[in-house]
Amino acid sequence: MSSKTVRTGRDRLEDAVRGFELRRLAIVLATILVLGAASASASPLDALSYDFEWRMPVTSSATTSATTSADLLDAIAPATFDAAILEPAMLDPEPEPVQPRFPTWQDQQQNAGWSFALTPYVWFAAMDGDQMIDGLEGNQGTDFSDAISDLEFAPGLRVEMTSGQFGFLIDGTLVDISDRDSQKGSRVDVDSELILVDAMMLMRLTQSESFDVALTAGGRYTHADTKVKVRGGSRASDTEDWFDPTIGARVRGPLASGIDFVVRGDYGGFNIGSGDDRSWQVVGELLYDLGGGSRIGVGYRHLVQEYESQSGNSTFEWDQEIAGPTVVLFLGL
Repeated sequence: MSSKTVRTGRDRLEDAVRGFELRRLAIVLATILVLGAASASASPLDALSYDFEWRMPVTSSATTSATTSADLLDAIAPATFDAAILEPAMLDPEPEPVQPRFPTWQDQQQNAGWSFALTPYVWFAAMDGDQMIDGLEGNQGTDFSDAISDLEFAPGLRVEMTSGQFGFLIDGTLVDISDRDSQKGSRVDVDSELILVDAMMLMRLTQSESFDVALTAGGRYTHADTKVKVRGGSRASDTEDWFDPTIGARVRGPLASGIDFVVRGDYGGFNIGSGDDRSWQVVGELLYDLGGGSRIGVGYRHLVQEYESQSGNSTFEWDQEIAGPTVVLFLGL
């Protein structure tokens, strides 16, 4: 005996609703799987490349009447747009490399080489002080205007060699100054020829690409050939050589766009050696960048020396200040 199941309209409606819900669930699951796969295989920025579609309402009267009798979506004009993809370089651009104003020791350590710099200069040196040779005293009191008018400038050359954190600096100058003085109604002529050589080791304390701070230790060699002559009277001459150990520091860096500064100072003597001596000096320069590692500039150098020695019956005393502006040309090699 067979039986027949009679399905009512309500049963068919419930089946249709259940099938619709299953299809919607399948669509949601498929969408989640697609988005999960996309996020697993692409970067987060790639998610911005999906296409979006939206619709703008049309405000004409014809469209308004159509919305009352048809689906609202049919009265909306479709419009599509693509979201722009942001490149990683746009989010975090790499900064341009900073060009060092002076050689840094990081590059020298990598290349294991030496860098060289030559700085020829002229020093418009003026001298003020006293000197005595065997009891005959002479005074020199020249100034900057005398050095210009008499073209008595002192040529010099500075050589610097650096490798890594350490380096060497040698600065040599030739000074020739003449002066006439009056003492007790007598005219005294004083001629002084000097050779000054500063030799020092540099120990750089900073690794900045802009500022360079270094300690210096070395010495200053002085060769003085001095003549004192009294018109119509006596004369005396002597040549002395002495060496002053020195310690100091140097700072250089940018002052303005294309302009650098260099300041160097030292103190020496300490009454070490054959005579009693003391000396100190300060050198300052402003340099304009010409490009290609070359700079031109002006500066000022001030040197103070006190020295006294005695050999037998001969006494030599030197108490001088030598100072004046400089014109320099820096050549980086």
